[in-house]
Amino acid sequence: MPETLERLLVDRATVERETTFGGSSAKHFILRLSPVCENGEDRGAVVGIVASLSDITKQRELQQMKTEVMSLVTHELRTPLTAIQGMSEVLAQFDVDPDRRREMHLAINEESKRLARMIDEYLDITRLEAGARPLRKTTLRVDTLVERVLLLLGPLASSHSIPLTTEFDKDLPVVIADPDLLAQAVTNVIANAVKYSPPSEEIRVSVRTDGSDLVIEVGGQGYGIASEDVERIFEKFYRVPRVESADEPGTGLGLAFVSRNHGFARRLCYRRK
Repeated sequence: MPETLERLLVDRATVERETTFGGSSAKHFILRLSPVCENGEDRGAVVGIVASLSDITKQRELQQMKTEVMSLVTHELRTPLTAIQGMSEVLAQFDVDPDRRREMHLAINEESKRLARMIDEYLDITRLEAGARPLRKTTLRVDTLVERVLLLLGPLASSHSIPLTTEFDKDLPVVIADPDLLAQAVTNVIANAVKYSPPSEEIRVSVRTDGSDLVIEVGGQGYGIASEDVERIFEKFYRVPRVESADEPGTGLGLAFVSRNHGFARRLCYRRK
């Protein structure tokens, strides 16, 4: 306060201070204090102070939203980039079976294209904030999509000494869905299962029909989540506190993406072959 008065009364300078009121629904303001000098002269005696209060809550919320979006983008890019790096290193260092090598090359190519689409999409902050991300629906086989995700996560699973197994129902329906959004959700769930499971514990991924629903299940013997933390697992930046995964890098954004994409996943249309 003394410094503020000195700037106003001695230096005759305008002072700006940001202030916040409230708790969970805080309001942000800029307080501007300007000296009023005698006879309107800049160096005249200060005869008063004019105060103005500007509401900048919307600007702060917009800035926070942009920060969160960029954090989400960074997280979403990391998993496919790690997979591409892992597969390219395997191809460079080992003599891979020709069929497996071709499959890995195709996976790298597809993921590179998907990354390019993601960059074009997610850097358009305005579209994200407006929720205007259009669905790019196409016919696809979910079992094929899951197998591709498992191929990409193979290097991550191997680094944790965790085997990945699959169990698919016969005659699974072809679906009409957005493959990128569905792949994002499946990738994040399986990647979390790998990262938060003890070494050598098997992770099972199944795809089955249940009446009019198509169900993707990921099961294993992970560390588990305490009941008091379950309601918070989809919060952005929230990580379940536990000793077993204290050294595991992460941002607490994986399940936020799964939750965000769940609305798209619910709009699947099924079509039997």
